[in-house]
Amino acid sequence: MESVSDKGIVCGGTYGAFGIKGAFLLADRPAFKLEEYTIEREGMPMKNYSIPQHIWRALWPALLFLAIQLVTSFAAVTVTTLAMGEDAATGYLAENTLLFVGPSFIISLAVFLPLWRKTKKANPALNDGKPKAALIALTIVLFIAYYLLLSGFSIAFSEPITRLFPEVEQVAANYQGALPVQLLVMVVLAPLVEEFLVRGVILNRLSAWMPTWAAVVVSAAIFGALHMNLYQFIFLTILGSLLGWVYIRTKNLLIPILAHVVNNASNLAVRYIVEGTGLVPPAGLIAAIGLVVVVACAILLHRMTRPEPTPEVRQLQDAG
Repeated sequence: MESVSDKGIVCGGTYGAFGIKGAFLLADRPAFKLEEYTIEREGMPMKNYSIPQHIWRALWPALLFLAIQLVTSFAAVTVTTLAMGEDAATGYLAENTLLFVGPSFIISLAVFLPLWRKTKKANPALNDGKPKAALIALTIVLFIAYYLLLSGFSIAFSEPITRLFPEVEQVAANYQGALPVQLLVMVVLAPLVEEFLVRGVILNRLSAWMPTWAAVVVSAAIFGALHMNLYQFIFLTILGSLLGWVYIRTKNLLIPILAHVVNNASNLAVRYIVEGTGLVPPAGLIAAIGLVVVVACAILLHRMTRPEPTPEVRQLQDAG
């Protein structure tokens, strides 16, 4: 969950250039038996599914997530209205939107954590990475820098962004609540649920029948669509592509979860700093610093996660 400030400065959403095909030459593509779409990964056959079945397996968890949010929101609004009256409830709900989003994330966590564990067992080749301290630290730096780049871009282009996406201010209004509630929902629950769902389940299932780079991009688009507005769809599809790239490179879901936490925590911190002090940092400078550090970190992460050559490849290298 990402948001924006109400001062014309976009503090949430994302902007980047990591969704290119060449960036996802990261993992072995699955072998296909075209007539039945039998998939094998590292000698482990998976179940036979038709293309419509593959699509449905990837989509139904997202639809279930939306259904959980809809039902819990309706229940919260109904109970609050009955308890407080319509006028009082309207004001209370507007000032505490996250308080009523929280239960949907708790329910979703109980649903999608076990589903991710089951999905992970069916696709071990994409989930056998170790959460090395160096990779975790590099990823944290990468996403802090990425947020600097995002903030600089958002400040510099706040007016055209607001004109193009009039829903920006409404997006900001969707993330209201006391600071402890914001920390719990935005920084803890949202990254856990969204990563278990999108990268843990959807990306894994898509990668079983399509090229890895395509699975990353499609799952990122689903991630953006889950936020139900055009502004967040565009920017969060880019963020989702970067998170998917980190997951595919590291083969460990903990690392994109931490990256998502850093992104949302940075968003929250920037909102409070801007709203509390009125200070607007120099857009060009922070964007330039962010861009340089993002590129450097991405290159380092790519090199650190480069797969070891197989014995056959080593033999050919030695012979050469």
